[in-house]
Amino acid sequence: MSGFVDNATLFSWCRFLAGIGFGGALPSVISLLTEYIPKSSKNKAITLALCGNQVGGILAPLVGVLFITSFGWRPVLWFSVIPLFIIPFMIKSLPESPQFLIRKGKLDDLERTLRKIDPDYKKQLIETEQEPEMKTEKIPFIGLFQNKLALPTILFCIVYFMGLLMIYGLNTWLPKLMETAGYPLISSLGFAIFLNGGALLGTIIIGILADRRGSKALITGLYILGAVCLALLGIKSNIFFLYLLIAIAGVCTMGNQSLLNAFVSQYYPAHVRSTGVGLANGVGRLGGMVGPTLGGMLLSLKAPIGICFIAFAAPGICAALALLLVRKKHDDPTVLQSEAELTLQ
Repeated sequence: MSGFVDNATLFSWCRFLAGIGFGGALPSVISLLTEYIPKSSKNKAITLALCGNQVGGILAPLVGVLFITSFGWRPVLWFSVIPLFIIPFMIKSLPESPQFLIRKGKLDDLERTLRKIDPDYKKQLIETEQEPEMKTEKIPFIGLFQNKLALPTILFCIVYFMGLLMIYGLNTWLPKLMETAGYPLISSLGFAIFLNGGALLGTIIIGILADRRGSKALITGLYILGAVCLALLGIKSNIFFLYLLIAIAGVCTMGNQSLLNAFVSQYYPAHVRSTGVGLANGVGRLGGMVGPTLGGMLLSLKAPIGICFIAFAAPGICAALALLLVRKKHDDPTVLQSEAELTLQ
């Protein structure tokens, strides 16, 4: 709709409502995957699904380059109608949340879905888990600050804020920053594609590693590595080394964000999972607003290019430090998967 409006106020409202829709969809997708995917493949499955973010990050600027110069900006927004044609397929194919089906007594529907995942699934698992479901927190938001979840919730919000500050800041200003550093515009656009392309390939790899080695240490290390790579971008070097640094930075920012979503979704009990991921992503969007604003301020002040990249690197260190303070899930039984959750081992 925003591609058809003729005034700034209506355009802003369309964008605002779009943000509500997209912001609400992502935590639900992550929660649904977490509840159904076998434990041994959770990180890999979630990060693979979220690779769609990187695919979109590559296609969006390409669509813009192809259409804006010839047809203006409106046709670019019209492309967003394409996902509407997928909705009937989603309604037919996507299963409902296990927790919802248990609460509504639709055990046959749940059993049919679980048999597709694991033919050896036993119906007794549902029957034994149905009763604890009635004891879950009725107000999920309050549950995020009970049972020793308050500190992890606050720390996750900090990590998301810093992570999305880096992602949105780089996606917005990387081409301009590289052009300011003396590289031609064509190369600068190539840097943006490498940022998303590196994230796309790296997301799959780190998802597999996380299933084998664990997530927390990997996410923390990637934030530190990403901060180092971003700081080094401020030093002029040969083009191959710069492309390599940018690709690694893409893995350590956008790819790492997908892995973070997988980690956080598994950290929370089932009855507050979507709410927890949603809150963290919501606070993170504030960082998504600060990032582009920070980049614009630095460029308007004509700050040295090295300072600009250090400004985007520093949040990575802050995110790593916040994540280090998060208590391991198995240290606190109340933070483990809730009794009502169905996890296929």
